[in-house]
Amino acid sequence: MRYRAAALWLPAILWMAVIFWASSLPRVPTPIPVRGGDKVAHVMAYGLLGVLLARAFRGASGPILSGQAGLWAVVVGLAYGVTDELHQSFVPGRMPEAADVLADAVGLVLGQTLAQHWARDRLRSRSCGPISISVANGQTRGENQMAGTLEITEDNFQTEVLDSDVPTLVDFWGPGCPPCVRLAPTIAEIAGEYDGRLKVGKCNVAENYGLAMKYGIRGVPTVILFSKGEIQDLVVGLVPKQELVEKIEGVLAH
Repeated sequence: MRYRAAALWLPAILWMAVIFWASSLPRVPTPIPVRGGDKVAHVMAYGLLGVLLARAFRGASGPILSGQAGLWAVVVGLAYGVTDELHQSFVPGRMPEAADVLADAVGLVLGQTLAQHWARDRLRSRSCGPISISVANGQTRGENQMAGTLEITEDNFQTEVLDSDVPTLVDFWGPGCPPCVRLAPTIAEIAGEYDGRLKVGKCNVAENYGLAMKYGIRGVPTVILFSKGEIQDLVVGLVPKQELVEKIEGVLAH
């Protein structure tokens, strides 16, 4: 998870460095000035920054912040934009402008909005969401439970997951979700292959809505890896077994 977080943050940090470098150069007058052209450049530069920051917050902060990734992208990006404008007061030929900060804010909002829509479209084909407590109607407790896996509920979550002596994989699933059904055999195989080294459980979000809300589960299946009471990694949607294995091995290696 630490490696994944660094990989997600690196593009945003590098792009911030590019913006800082560009704004450190003296403003060169053009023979045919384009009115508002620099504001368009601000919107585009900070639009990309908004995308990168939203991706970093969504992927590196775990599901608790997943719904707030866009907001944090705007807040952090705007704070950086203001700082960048202030630093320009020390650059010959440049002056800080409030209009530039406004253009930055517009770009950040547009960028993170596009990032949110892209993420939802990407997950729609391989997950069911948003989840709703109403899906519990007509369903029986324990549906989709597989041999070798634990049934995780709000009552035993603290004991079986947070207080577990070994890392725990929890498959948050929902009734009537085809991707959840297709992922179930993979989860069962993992439970058998990692017996003794990894605890594997399944949590029905319709019957344990409090856990779904607490961990920001917006679509199912969502697989979360816990270790020592903390989230180490997560995957949303139907993914190949190898992707889950790689994340499990990463957690077990620490």
